[in-house]
Amino acid sequence: MTLHEAIERVLKESGHPMMLKEIASKINANHYYERNDKRPLKANQVYARVKKLPDLFENINGLVVTANNIHWRNIIYAYLQLKETLRGIFSTDDIFNL
Repeated sequence: MTLHEAIERVLKESGHPMMLKEIASKINANHYYERNDKRPLKANQVYARVKKLPDLFENINGLVVTANNIHWRNIIYAYLQLKETLRGIFSTDDIFNL
C-alpha cells in the first residue's frame, strides 16, 4: 500500500478529520505502510504527502481531511471563521472552548 492510500484508509476508518501525528500513529500501529528503511512513519512525512497531493487531501489548520469530504471541510472552515470573528470579543481560551 502506498502512503497516500494508507492516509486515505485511516481517514476513512476514523470518519473525521485527524491531526498529522494521529494519522502517522494509526498507520504505524496498523502496519498500513512501511518505509524502505523500516523506521516508523513520522508526522512530517504525512504532511509532505498531504501537501504534495492537494487533489486528494486538504490540511485545514492542522486537521487533514480528504478533498472530497465537503461536510467536514465546511464545519472546520465555519469554526475558523467564527473563531476569527470572536477574537476581539473573547479571549483565546474562551474561543477554544466553544
